[in-house]
Amino acid sequence: MTQLTSDPARTLRLAADLESLATALHRTDTPPLNRPSGMDADVAAAHLVTVRAAADALAALADGLLTDADRLLLVAATHRRAEEQSTATLDRLREPARPRGIW
Repeated sequence: MTQLTSDPARTLRLAADLESLATALHRTDTPPLNRPSGMDADVAAAHLVTVRAAADALAALADGLLTDADRLLLVAATHRRAEEQSTATLDRLREPARPRGIW
């Protein structure tokens, strides 16, 4: 999971997949009670509660992954800016300063 979440693009794809799965779980129906293979009403209710809890957990995980991806993108941008500033500073230090004035 750590390797996966170190890449913002993959993290965003995983979050989208989890949100899709959570949405699909919310649409899940229980088998009809009047079918011969149907479930007892208590079993059907427990099944529905379990499915809803799983969907909510997946949605929460997806939200967390989106937050992580946002943070990773911010850290990467900050790191890029720091590298650019360091490179510019090193370039200035490497090149001798040209004297100014009326020489």
